Amino acid sequence: MMDSALNNTSFAAQLQCAASETDSTTLKVIKTVLYSLIMVAALLGNLFIIIIVYKKKNMRRTTNIFIANMAASDIFIAAVVSPRILIELYIGPRLWLIDGIFGSFLCKLCFFFTDFSVSISIISHAVIAVDRFWAIVYSLRPSLFTRSRRKYIIAFIWLYSFLFHSPNLYAHRLQERNGANFCMLDWSPLDNKTSKKTFFGVIFIMVICIPVILMTVLYSWLVISLNSKKSFSSQTSEVRKQRRKEDIRVLIKVVAMVIMFLCCLIPITVLALLMYYAWDGNLVCSAWGYAFVAHMLFVSNSAINPWLCICIHESYRRHIRKMFSSWRYLSTESQRHRNQTFSESCERTKIHSIINTNQMRLKSNDANRKLLLHCDNAVVKESCL
Repeated sequence: MMDSALNNTSFAAQLQCAASETDSTTLKVIKTVLYSLIMVAALLGNLFIIIIVYKKKNMRRTTNIFIANMAASDIFIAAVVSPRILIELYIGPRLWLIDGIFGSFLCKLCFFFTDFSVSISIISHAVIAVDRFWAIVYSLRPSLFTRSRRKYIIAFIWLYSFLFHSPNLYAHRLQERNGANFCMLDWSPLDNKTSKKTFFGVIFIMVICIPVILMTVLYSWLVISLNSKKSFSSQTSEVRKQRRKEDIRVLIKVVAMVIMFLCCLIPITVLALLMYYAWDGNLVCSAWGYAFVAHMLFVSNSAINPWLCICIHESYRRHIRKMFSSWRYLSTESQRHRNQTFSESCERTKIHSIINTNQMRLKSNDANRKLLLHCDNAVVKESCL
């Protein structure tokens, strides 16, 4: 999808732009630090989300379940995409160090997981929008996504994303150019340009446009619905007022996450549209700076999404504090146990030392007694003679 778009530019154009846009050592170090921070932040943040939702039963609400689903998919970005980008900073764009069957497998899998992960996040956001719409507009009806239905919805999200991005597993392949291997998108024996445009067009409509339009319509409807209730809020009961405040609070948090997600997604989507339909599949050299910023935002979403969720949800922060407190307690208890074990060992050593000393003294006293007795016997014997 979007990340593959940067991989679709022609080989000659890549070499030409790479030669004119070679990064200095300082810039490479800066990029390395940025991508490394994104990778670490994404791994930690998403793992925190998954662990909290998995271990705490009170956190297993519908919204949190699908946030954890997004976190699981974002781990692919941190584990697959960021390391590939860091390697390409030093060896060159699209250069692939591993050849053979295993290298071809990694080439296909790497770009597949990138787009696959983003697709899961988009559709999960859309499902959360449907859940919030149902919970607020039809608040008196049973929940739309019950515990048993959630499993099927999550399975549908992953299967839907897999089906639309599975062509990446076919099209990405290793190509040998100038004595080196490159991981490129090649639709042969199909027409390359037509296939690229068709594939991206389908992905753009089915994975981006439809979910984004659905979210826009539902959240707009919710805002209008909640604003219309202000006119008779004074006549409603305290319970309904409290429920409305809670709905608004949750809606603001969810919409903030969606807006941040779209801010990270839109720049690289615009870049992909320009490449496919304006630049004939080539990334013009003057746009490499914009491409870097767009790709940085695209990758950083995997770190921004979990930490934004943690920042705006008190429940996540509270559980993280408890988690760290328990870790500190376990560390303190472990240190205390080690100190106690060491003290007991020292006491045992001291006791054994005292016992050994006493035993040595007793043996020495016995030897002295025997010597004195022997001397006395010798004196008596001599006097008798």
